[in-house]
Amino acid sequence: MMSSALAPNTQALVADFVGYKLRQKGYVCGAGPREGPAADPLHQVLQAAGHEFETHFRHTFSDLVAQRHVNPVSAQQCFTQVSDELFKGGTNWGHLVVFFVFGAALCAECINKEMEPLVGQVQEEMVAYLETSLANWIHSSGGARWDSHLCTLSFLKYF
Repeated sequence: MMSSALAPNTQALVADFVGYKLRQKGYVCGAGPREGPAADPLHQVLQAAGHEFETHFRHTFSDLVAQRHVNPVSAQQCFTQVSDELFKGGTNWGHLVVFFVFGAALCAECINKEMEPLVGQVQEEMVAYLETSLANWIHSSGGARWDSHLCTLSFLKYF
């Protein structure tokens, strides 16, 4: 069930973050509704935290995504396995950022392998995972104000 801490902005947040990361990699995709100077603070903070993660762990993380051997049959299973493993030891803000970075990287890998239709599927999986597996934790950890947690702390402390 969808938590009020996430709905209805979960889909917009996922689409904005994935679109932002794909544009950074030079892929053409639609402009997100929250781009530019007036962008939602949560979107901006998540993008900055994602950039911080990638700066510190770029090579290790790139290898992880490339090793996943994504195809139309395995994309959902791959996403779920990595997400479950990420949160197996508990949920924290750092893991949540990595979840977004991984989802966006998986979308980029789908484009690299000429499987663009899977990008929407991965985004749907991200939204579903956030709204089911992570909604209670997000709600109990600040809910809609989770941007303030990411903004005031270096998320690497939580990874």
